[in-house]
Amino acid sequence: MKAAAIYIPAQDWDAVDALPQAWGQPPTGWRYAKRLVLENETPHERRAEPVEADLDFHSKQITDLQREVRVVRVEGVGPLGEVASQSHLITKEDDVLRCRLFFLADIAADSSATYAVLCGNPEAPDPAYDTDLSISGEGFALKVENEHYRAVLSKLSGNWKSHFGGPGDGKG
Repeated sequence: MKAAAIYIPAQDWDAVDALPQAWGQPPTGWRYAKRLVLENETPHERRAEPVEADLDFHSKQITDLQREVRVVRVEGVGPLGEVASQSHLITKEDDVLRCRLFFLADIAADSSATYAVLCGNPEAPDPAYDTDLSISGEGFALKVENEHYRAVLSKLSGNWKSHFGGPGDGKG
């Protein structure tokens, strides 16, 4: 698997209590955080820009990747806003877990946006994000789509038949 452009080694996690006070009260229950400043050097606004990051954790920092990794967006002063994200285990070597984190970022033109990755909350509930993902069809002939993407499967075999940028792209 090709490495992601963003990499956070296990030793680079900070205590949540060390987050800037201007961000408001630290999120309850989370022990570790890492700030990500994403830059947009183009004159175009980036909405729902896919971001991938490879993260390493010591096995003592985290017990469940699906439950204990969250992404929040920093919006000046006030509570941090949680952003839908997914994490997938890539490998475990000795006491280090490596995962790939995916989320969608919004960054204004010629600007930057600050996000933080939180981890280490064994009491965290399972994430429950709203989604616009829909599946239609019967048998193998399925269409899977959301705002960003549409995939059509063959009615004979279920193999990938075609894909498009999303329902609003005028295709499919």
